[in-house]
Amino acid sequence: APAMRGLRHARTCYGHLAGELGVRLCQTFVRRNWVSAIEDDGYGFRLTQDGFVQLKQIGLASVAKNGLTGKRILYGCVDWSERRDHFAGPLAVAMLDAFIELGWLRRNDSSRELTLTTDGHVELMSLLS
Repeated sequence: APAMRGLRHARTCYGHLAGELGVRLCQTFVRRNWVSAIEDDGYGFRLTQDGFVQLKQIGLASVAKNGLTGKRILYGCVDWSERRDHFAGPLAVAMLDAFIELGWLRRNDSSRELTLTTDGHVELMSLLS
């Protein structure tokens, strides 16, 4: 439905980024080997050294440092609109918080919808391309 377009594009899901943007973020991190699957269950991810460098370059050094621990801090969450995984877990929550703090995404007071700002379009699209 047209009224759901914004919600499908970007929204929160238990504090992490979901929707088209969340799925693209997950796919990009996997494709570029910025994360690697944790062998035990196939749903968890570990931030790789390349992923750490990437997050550090966009100003998320403190977030990235926690991602190198190898603990289950990043895992897949099936997106209801895209029917593919986006990231969940403490690292995913910290990334969304950072994107909001950087002014790339803005929360909507009346729903879980997130608005991609002009700066966010430039920065996130360059990250996801």
